[in-house]
Parts: sequence; structure tokens; C-alpha cells
Amino acid sequence: MNNLEFNSADREILRMLYSTAASVDVYVFYERYNLLPSDILRSIRRFEVEGVIRLEANATLTLTEHGRRWVVGYRKHIFLKKVEAEWKEPPASYLIYTLPAFSPYIPKRRNISKKFFESLASGD
Repeated sequence: MNNLEFNSADREILRMLYSTAASVDVYVFYERYNLLPSDILRSIRRFEVEGVIRLEANATLTLTEHGRRWVVGYRKHIFLKKVEAEWKEPPASYLIYTLPAFSPYIPKRRNISKKFFESLASGD
């Protein structure tokens, strides 16, 4: 397998199949882990092509012998590799200017309404 990038569906499917010796119904992955059917099917196709899993006629999955050896061999890549979530990082356009630590905030005059200055002058 050339691509060693694994999403949560890949990890859950491989983990469950490895931990059980029996076949697992495909619906279980949706029911227990709330995985999207499209993610489940994508993972099944990916691993079936590589010979890691076998999809039976009754919609159950089985981990092949080659698959067991493969999971053991790549367990660090599958289960321990830290995945960076791109949605956690702010866009670069938001990181243009930052205030130095402990510096006072001084707003731009043009951003403050004229009514604010008038209320300061009148003492309200």
C-alpha cells in the first residue's frame, strides 16, 4: 500500500477487524462509530484492493491472513501517527498582525464613532 494516510474510518475498521477473529457486519461500523457510509465504503474498497480485508456476500468483513500481518507491520502508522487537523489552524490571512504581549490596545480613531467623542466632551 503506497498511501499510508489513514482517517478515523480506516482506523476503526482495522482495529475492530483485528481485535475479533470472526466476521463483522458492515452496518456495525455505522451503528457503533457513526461512520458515514461513504467513508466505510471508501475504506472497504481501499483495503479490499490491497488484499487486507475480504467483503463477503452477506455484507460482512473479514481480515485476511495477509491483512493481519500487514496491520501488525504498519501498526505505528495506523494507530500512533498524530494526525494534524487542518481545521484547527487559523487561516494565514488572520495572522497578519498581532499585538506584542502586554502592550496596551490603542484603537484607530477612525474606527471610533463621532458620538463617542461627543459624549466624552459633554460628560455623559
